[in-house]
Amino acid sequence: NAECSYWHVPYGLGRFYGAVDAASQQAFERLPVTYWRQLQRLRKLSEPVGAATSAGQTLSLYDMARLMAVKSRAVQLNSAAAVEMEGLRQ
Repeated sequence: NAECSYWHVPYGLGRFYGAVDAASQQAFERLPVTYWRQLQRLRKLSEPVGAATSAGQTLSLYDMARLMAVKSRAVQLNSAAAVEMEGLRQ
């Protein structure tokens, strides 16, 4: 189904927060501090959307754009961290 149900957003955000928490710990222990900071920034950027969904509000186009920006940044950060980790292994 190509449609997004209303409950998908809070469920997805919960999973995202869990992933950010796990990745933050790994980044703090193994990567330069900039990766940890970027992960914290991603979480902070997504928090207003989480608050809106918790309050039962309909997401605005701005909220959806914010989520897409967070997703895009997360993908970029994942790629950069993978390259950094590969460099550390060698």
